[in-house]
Amino acid sequence: MIGIASIITSVGTLLAVLVAIKSFNVAKKSFLADHERRKKYATIEFYNIISNTASIPLRQAICEALGETLGAYSYRQIRPDDAVWLNSPDLQTKFITYCRQMERFATGVEIGIFDFDTFDRFSGKQTAMLFEQIKPLIEDRNSKRVFCVEFQKFYVDLLKSHVTATKKANDSHLS
Repeated sequence: MIGIASIITSVGTLLAVLVAIKSFNVAKKSFLADHERRKKYATIEFYNIISNTASIPLRQAICEALGETLGAYSYRQIRPDDAVWLNSPDLQTKFITYCRQMERFATGVEIGIFDFDTFDRFSGKQTAMLFEQIKPLIEDRNSKRVFCVEFQKFYVDLLKSHVTATKKANDSHLS
């Protein structure tokens, strides 16, 4: 009898351990899913902040300086020696504000606080186009001191993402 009781106890202990492992795995999956959801939510929240406090004001300042209509502008590159740039302290201030916000955001993406794919879907193409428009200004500041390193890497990642997405779309149309 003692042998059967010992076997039953061992089987019961084994089952309890298996249930505990299964419960741990379920809890882990739930935690990871919640973490990803929170990361996406934080990305959307910070995107809204950047959009309202930096991106839209910069686009408006660029349009005003170039004499273009917001939403229908050319994305013409602005250079450090352009009269438009030199004669617009408001544009210069908004440029710095935008770059600082995007540097923070890009750093957050790099360290895993924010989600790249979520941002890319919300504003990836527009951000890449705006970056291209102000790229000469960023490069000029970078020639004098380190400036927007993470934002520049983020821009490259956006371009890679768009090339990959375009290739996948083209490949799917061919099949």
